[in-house]
Amino acid sequence: MKKRRRLCVAFDLDGTLADYRGGWKIHSEFPGDPLPGTEDNLRRLHEAGIKIGILTTRNKEIVEEWLHKHGLHLFVDWVNENPDQPVNTGIKPIADHYVDDRGIRFEGDLAVIVDGIINKEYVPWQEKE
Repeated sequence: MKKRRRLCVAFDLDGTLADYRGGWKIHSEFPGDPLPGTEDNLRRLHEAGIKIGILTTRNKEIVEEWLHKHGLHLFVDWVNENPDQPVNTGIKPIADHYVDDRGIRFEGDLAVIVDGIINKEYVPWQEKE
Protein backbone atom coordinates (compact mmCIF):
# COMPACT_ATOMS: atom_id res chain seq x y z
CA MET A 1 0.00 0.00 0.00
CA LYS A 2 1.35 3.42 -0.96
CA LYS A 3 2.14 5.71 1.98
CA ARG A 4 -0.12 8.74 1.95
CA ARG A 5 1.68 12.08 1.74
CA ARG A 6 0.81 14.75 4.32
CA LEU A 7 -0.91 17.86 3.06
CA CYS A 8 1.35 20.91 3.06
CA VAL A 9 0.31 24.56 3.37
CA ALA A 10 2.67 27.44 2.55
CA PHE A 11 1.92 30.79 4.16
CA ASP A 12 3.18 34.20 3.22
CA LEU A 13 4.37 36.04 6.32
CA ASP A 14 3.69 39.78 6.11
CA GLY A 15 0.02 40.66 6.08
CA THR A 16 -1.02 37.03 6.53
CA LEU A 17 0.59 35.71 9.72
CA ALA A 18 2.39 38.87 10.85
CA ASP A 19 1.06 42.41 11.17
CA TYR A 20 2.26 44.43 8.22
CA ARG A 21 0.54 47.74 8.85
CA GLY A 22 3.15 50.36 8.07
CA GLY A 23 5.03 48.06 5.70
CA TRP A 24 8.81 48.07 5.40
CA LYS A 25 9.12 51.51 7.03
CA ILE A 26 8.13 49.97 10.37
CA HIS A 27 9.18 46.35 9.82
CA SER A 28 12.39 46.82 7.82
CA GLU A 29 14.32 44.05 9.59
CA PHE A 30 11.74 41.94 11.46
CA PRO A 31 8.10 41.19 10.74
CA GLY A 32 5.44 42.71 12.96
CA ASP A 33 3.75 40.79 15.76
CA PRO A 34 1.60 37.78 14.90
CA LEU A 35 -1.91 38.69 13.83
CA PRO A 36 -4.71 37.61 16.18
CA GLY A 37 -5.44 33.89 15.89
CA THR A 38 -2.14 33.01 14.20
CA GLU A 39 -0.85 30.71 16.93
CA ASP A 40 -4.18 28.94 17.47
CA ASN A 41 -4.75 28.34 13.79
CA LEU A 42 -1.22 27.15 13.06
CA ARG A 43 -1.65 24.77 16.00
CA ARG A 44 -4.93 23.51 14.50
CA LEU A 45 -3.26 22.73 11.19
CA HIS A 46 -0.32 21.10 12.95
CA GLU A 47 -2.64 18.95 15.08
CA ALA A 48 -4.57 17.95 11.92
CA GLY A 49 -1.28 16.51 10.60
CA ILE A 50 -0.81 19.19 7.96
CA LYS A 51 2.73 20.37 7.22
CA ILE A 52 3.24 24.12 7.48
CA GLY A 53 5.74 26.18 5.53
CA ILE A 54 6.52 29.88 5.37
CA LEU A 55 7.13 31.24 1.87
CA THR A 56 8.33 34.83 2.02
CA THR A 57 10.85 37.16 0.45
CA ARG A 58 12.32 37.75 3.90
CA ASN A 59 15.63 36.24 4.92
CA LYS A 60 15.20 32.70 6.30
CA GLU A 61 17.24 33.41 9.46
CA ILE A 62 15.16 36.51 10.30
CA VAL A 63 11.95 34.53 9.86
CA GLU A 64 13.21 31.65 12.01
CA GLU A 65 14.20 34.11 14.74
CA TRP A 66 10.73 35.70 14.57
CA LEU A 67 9.06 32.26 14.76
CA HIS A 68 11.11 31.36 17.86
CA LYS A 69 10.42 34.74 19.49
CA HIS A 70 6.67 34.11 19.22
CA GLY A 71 6.73 30.35 19.89
CA LEU A 72 5.46 29.58 16.39
CA HIS A 73 8.47 27.44 15.45
CA LEU A 74 6.67 24.57 17.20
CA PHE A 75 4.19 24.41 14.32
CA VAL A 76 6.25 25.38 11.25
CA ASP A 77 8.04 22.65 9.28
CA TRP A 78 10.05 24.78 6.85
CA VAL A 79 10.91 28.31 5.77
CA ASN A 80 11.39 29.23 2.07
CA GLU A 81 12.38 25.71 1.01
CA ASN A 82 10.45 22.48 1.42
CA PRO A 83 12.89 19.74 2.52
CA ASP A 84 10.63 17.15 0.86
CA GLN A 85 10.96 18.92 -2.50
CA PRO A 86 11.77 16.48 -5.30
CA VAL A 87 15.01 17.26 -7.10
CA ASN A 88 14.88 19.21 -10.35
CA THR A 89 11.48 20.80 -9.61
CA GLY A 90 12.49 24.46 -9.62
CA ILE A 91 12.80 27.01 -6.86
CA LYS A 92 9.17 27.46 -5.80
CA PRO A 93 8.57 25.22 -2.78
CA ILE A 94 5.86 22.65 -3.37
CA ALA A 95 2.74 22.92 -1.22
CA ASP A 96 -0.87 21.82 -1.56
CA HIS A 97 -2.15 25.29 -0.65
CA TYR A 98 -0.59 28.75 -0.68
CA VAL A 99 -2.12 31.34 1.65
CA ASP A 100 -1.23 34.94 0.96
CA ASP A 101 -2.93 38.25 1.49
CA ARG A 102 -2.57 38.60 -2.26
CA GLY A 103 -3.49 35.01 -3.14
CA ILE A 104 -6.32 33.40 -1.21
CA ARG A 105 -7.61 36.72 -0.03
CA PHE A 106 -6.91 37.17 3.68
CA GLU A 107 -9.58 39.36 5.29
CA GLY A 108 -8.30 39.32 8.87
CA ASP A 109 -9.70 36.00 10.08
CA LEU A 110 -7.28 33.14 9.54
CA ALA A 111 -9.80 30.67 10.98
CA VAL A 112 -11.98 31.00 7.87
CA ILE A 113 -9.06 30.02 5.64
CA VAL A 114 -7.90 27.25 7.97
CA ASP A 115 -11.43 25.81 8.10
CA GLY A 116 -11.54 25.84 4.29
CA ILE A 117 -8.19 24.06 4.04
CA ILE A 118 -9.01 21.44 6.67
CA ASN A 119 -12.42 20.83 5.08
CA LYS A 120 -10.86 20.72 1.59
CA GLU A 121 -13.07 23.55 0.30
CA TYR A 122 -10.27 25.13 -1.76
CA VAL A 123 -9.63 23.35 -5.01
CA PRO A 124 -7.89 24.54 -8.16
CA TRP A 125 -10.28 26.12 -10.68
CA GLN A 126 -9.54 23.26 -13.09
CA GLU A 127 -11.08 20.81 -10.60
CA LYS A 128 -14.26 22.79 -9.93
CA GLU A 129 -17.44 21.32 -11.32
